[in-house]
Amino acid sequence: MKSLTILLIDDQPDITESIGIFLKLEGHTVQIARNGEQGIAEAQRCRPHIIILDIGLPDLDGLQVAQRIRALPSSPPQQWIIALSGYAPSWLKTTASPFDNYLIKPPDIVQLQHMISNYPHIAVNAGLR
Repeated sequence: MKSLTILLIDDQPDITESIGIFLKLEGHTVQIARNGEQGIAEAQRCRPHIIILDIGLPDLDGLQVAQRIRALPSSPPQQWIIALSGYAPSWLKTTASPFDNYLIKPPDIVQLQHMISNYPHIAVNAGLR
């Protein structure tokens, strides 16, 4: 598997630390942001291949963050955004969603590994983007 740049946007340090350690052991470069504004700035700076984005952030919700990142002129054309949430709202599964896939908290590492191994194939789950 090739090394990817992955941005984790979540305000829960235990989530970012555990996922970050796993991704680094897999050989990926990992960046972390603790809120939506930081996440948008970091996405513009590091141009990640994949973004794992919590929907419930303290400043902006994940939907707003994903929409703003998608609108950045610097976003790579095959950039994936994976939603991370305690639940999967119905809008997350629609074609209008800015997310390519989603994970339920706590994330299943095997499922995450499978998603990442399929990059850059677009939309692992049918009906997403």
